[in-house]
Amino acid sequence: SIGVECETADEEFVSGPILSVIIKKILSANIIIAIIDGRNPNVFYELGLAHAFGKTVVMIAGGLENIPFDIQSQRLVLVDWEPEASIDKIRRAVSDSILWTSNN
Repeated sequence: SIGVECETADEEFVSGPILSVIIKKILSANIIIAIIDGRNPNVFYELGLAHAFGKTVVMIAGGLENIPFDIQSQRLVLVDWEPEASIDKIRRAVSDSILWTSNN
């Protein structure tokens, strides 16, 4: 509804290393949306790449209890994972990030 096309690296079959596909997708993306619940090392690695490449990142979490302290100081979208309220909150965060990115 806000004119954003979302892609994930797992949408296509690749026979080689998935990391090269992930890096290409990060480099070509205007905005990265990262769900950082669960302390998944792969997600944090990819998040680090996105930050290193200077990408605008929208980080989403269900709470602060499982988020490393150095990331807690970053802008986070905290959701309760109830569909309607969470979707609206995420939609607003992505829209705001698009506006911010286009103005900077």
